[in-house]
Amino acid sequence: MNFKSIFENSKPLDYFIFIFLIIFSLFGILITRQIKTDNSNVYIEVDGKLIYILPINKDKKILVKGALGLTEIEIKNKMVRIVDSPCKNKNCVKQGWINKGTIICLPNRVTVRVGNDNKHKIDGFTG
Repeated sequence: MNFKSIFENSKPLDYFIFIFLIIFSLFGILITRQIKTDNSNVYIEVDGKLIYILPINKDKKILVKGALGLTEIEIKNKMVRIVDSPCKNKNCVKQGWINKGTIICLPNRVTVRVGNDNKHKIDGFTG
């Protein structure tokens, strides 16, 4: 049975069910993402020590003192980014806005993480 024969033998109700399932699935994904984003916090650590826990749904700018100097962090529109950091390559700044995951400034030892809890879950080891 090839792909073309599947559609040749389909009836109008089959198309309706197929489209309904796609719409229902997309709706579920959107709702799930919205719920996860609304409950998220921004965890800011310096040198492995938790400094701030901030809600991601409240806009704010903060300065955090790291090993090299001040890192500017901005929370806006349920997203977070590092605006400026005294590190050389500015990889943390280039990462841009995130609404999940982690931004790490290794030279300045600043970590910005978005999540629902403060548990550090290790998902794998290398080496």
